[in-house]
Amino acid sequence: MTDALRYNDGKPELHYLDTWYNAQCEVAQVCMKGAEKYERGNYLKGQPYSQLISAAYRHLGKFGDCRQPDREPESGRHHVAHAIWNLLQLLELDLTEVRKPKPRDDRLRPPPKVREKESDPWHWLPSRIAAEYLEAHYCQSGETYEQRVAKLKEEVENLMKGDLTEDPGESSSTKSGPGGPP
Repeated sequence: MTDALRYNDGKPELHYLDTWYNAQCEVAQVCMKGAEKYERGNYLKGQPYSQLISAAYRHLGKFGDCRQPDREPESGRHHVAHAIWNLLQLLELDLTEVRKPKPRDDRLRPPPKVREKESDPWHWLPSRIAAEYLEAHYCQSGETYEQRVAKLKEEVENLMKGDLTEDPGESSSTKSGPGGPP
């Protein structure tokens, strides 16, 4: 007898999950308790990643603390099953979200690394700070953007050399000293 022809190369072999039947049943019970508490399919509305991550950590923390019961008191289900449910929901959201940036992805991100180029001392200044600086010091002066950027680069270079002798917002016509007002 010959088996039917199937093209399954590269497809996930979901039968591996059968080895965790009891764990799957416990996670399914968590789903059922959630449907009773909120409403069936409520989780499909989505939620911020941080809520799912925090809930998973809390349940794992309760399980990790041997002084705590293994089961969540309200649902009666295992804390690890609750953590797994949160992690499965997080994974599903992340895998199925096609919009960039992902609107529910509210994880904390480190500030961008500052890349230094010896040939360009201006490069270290993040563009957001530069934009705020330009707006604060030059928006009212009527200069073009290119003029503002050139002037700011010069001031930054002078600052890095220690040669900045005037307030960056102060124009040379109002500068005190030789040839300027007293």
